[in-house]
Amino acid sequence: MKHNTAEDETRILYPALDLCKRRRVAIDGGANVGVFTEKLLAHFEYVLAFEPVPVSRYKMENLFRGNPRVRIDGRALWDKSNQEVFLRNPRKRTTSTSFHVSTESGPVPTISVTIDDEIVSGLDLLKLDLEGAELRALHGAVSVLRKFHPVIIVECVEKQLKRYKDSIKSLEAFMSDLDYRLVQEQGVNRLYA
Repeated sequence: MKHNTAEDETRILYPALDLCKRRRVAIDGGANVGVFTEKLLAHFEYVLAFEPVPVSRYKMENLFRGNPRVRIDGRALWDKSNQEVFLRNPRKRTTSTSFHVSTESGPVPTISVTIDDEIVSGLDLLKLDLEGAELRALHGAVSVLRKFHPVIIVECVEKQLKRYKDSIKSLEAFMSDLDYRLVQEQGVNRLYA
């Protein structure tokens, strides 16, 4: 089985940058240990990174300590804010930090947040790698998407989306309803503008 390198996973950023009209604010949803966040910081004035997995977030906090251009948030991106959610490790892990969010009681509690609640003055790029909860987070971003129309990078793995009774087809319909079109696919990543 071929493992993706950090460069493989961030390559989708370059065509996304070509589509960004401005490069002020980016969100890294599911930031893991900060590889994508670091790439975003090279191109954007400010990055808001969401990572609810404690061990990954700790590594990010050490990496970006003292950097005023990045904010690391430990809440889980979701379709509703201030809801207690739980991180669950899938039975068959694909990576060492492959957790997904569940509303059923679990080992690692956290609080949910929506993008609509966090962004008020602009968003230029949104990247989501949420182990299947990407469409949930997009539902919590409808106002921001309509108002600022950021470029969007979404990881799409059908098996992971099914955890939330979602699918690539439902993601496509959602994006189309918001006048987004699929610009490029690169591995499991999809680029919308």
